[in-house]
Amino acid sequence: MWLGVVLYVDDTSTAWMRAVQLIFGVTLAAWAVRRTTQMITKT
Repeated sequence: MWLGVVLYVDDTSTAWMRAVQLIFGVTLAAWAVRRTTQMITKT
């Protein structure tokens, strides 16, 4: 099984846009961890 998550924040964007990107990235990473644990415990 392969799991990959890439988090990227644009340095040239404004502070509020970086915050939005960070929140989205953390949400995506949390979803990936949750989904992975569901898949592992299901089998």
